[in-house]
Amino acid sequence: MNDKSIKKTNKGIEVTFSNFDAGCAIICGFIMVAVGIYLFIGPSDEHWLLRIPYFIMGIITLSFFGSILMKILTVVIRRKTLLTITSNGIVCKKRVVYFSEIENMYIGWHNKRLRGLVFKDLIIYTKSGEKFFVCTYNISDTEIQAAIEQYVLPYVDKYCLARWRNQMGNPTKHMKKED
Repeated sequence: MNDKSIKKTNKGIEVTFSNFDAGCAIICGFIMVAVGIYLFIGPSDEHWLLRIPYFIMGIITLSFFGSILMKILTVVIRRKTLLTITSNGIVCKKRVVYFSEIENMYIGWHNKRLRGLVFKDLIIYTKSGEKFFVCTYNISDTEIQAAIEQYVLPYVDKYCLARWRNQMGNPTKHMKKED
């Protein structure tokens, strides 16, 4: 587990971007925006009718990757905590989802938000039917999975634990042993 991304604080366990994770995301974002600019401008030696598809692809590329890059930059500049695990539960959008409320959770893509199509989220289902999406951006799945297995799974009920193991595979070496 990368100690730079997962920190113990007085608030609990916080998962944030490490410099390496942030650098990779920003560099890739800038490369894709540069490709979008090239497509938008298009090859100058082509006839203007042949440049129309380049122009359309450039607009789509710039709007998609530009918005993703802007979101990553705002998260990195603000040093935003992506995920906080307290002694009671997981903090999602300034609300605590208590361990006893968690029915199911997994890491994956979804179509509920645009970011869910681009970045994997930690998706949490509660017993009351609510869904919470915690965007993990480009932090490694194994790091998020290890943090969940070490700091969350020991406190959830056995049905949630069984679902996690079924969906995510066997626990990593960071998982506390059950009685």
